[in-house]
Amino acid sequence: MPEDQLTALREGMTCALENEEFTSQAEAAGRPVSPLPGEEIEEVVATAMDSPEAFQQLVRESFQQ
Repeated sequence: MPEDQLTALREGMTCALENEEFTSQAEAAGRPVSPLPGEEIEEVVATAMDSPEAFQQLVRESFQQ
């Protein structure tokens, strides 16, 4: 993805996640938001993708709940 598009997406996501109305609604729905910056998410995903298959399967299953 071009760097300028990635930057725009990260800035937009940060803006949404810092919106008080959004975070209040998420909290009320039982889905509290605790975001990580895009760079940190990139590192977490890279680490998970380099992990053993059994761990990757646990991660996939945790998102299906």
